[in-house]
Amino acid sequence: MSSDPDPLSSLARGAVAGAIDAAPEKIHALALRILDHRTAFVRDPVALSAVREGRKLQEYRLYKQYLRDPKLLALIRLGLALRRLDGEVDYPERVRRMRVAIHRKFGTSGLRGAEVVESGALREFLGELVSRSSSPADVEDGLTKLLEGVERWTFFLQDPGSTN
Repeated sequence: MSSDPDPLSSLARGAVAGAIDAAPEKIHALALRILDHRTAFVRDPVALSAVREGRKLQEYRLYKQYLRDPKLLALIRLGLALRRLDGEVDYPERVRRMRVAIHRKFGTSGLRGAEVVESGALREFLGELVSRSSSPADVEDGLTKLLEGVERWTFFLQDPGSTN
């Protein structure tokens, strides 16, 4: 047995010392993951590849001209990835897992925002918005309002035979 009169403080000192000793390696590993863009919450390699490829699409670049919010841009990349996965091997299961991951990370409104992108509805909305707006700020405002209030402005129908 330890001769320390306060075992709780001894335990706390040991825990803090252990955390300090392990921290530099973990911080370094995390920094490398961030630099390599490997902190994604989507783990499926095919889906992850589709998300990464979404950054290269002209449609994404167009949205990026008008949106600055990193969360909204992430939802757009995820929606483009969902669209890109159509026709892939194991499509229904991949999309189901990706939708679950999006829902877990961004909630129902985030999932619905990604689905608006997936369906192409946001692209149609952007076209209308650009033709009717007087400035890029108006376009940004309209896109932001739609994506942040997607549940108020849209409704979703599900095929009764669908598992998604």
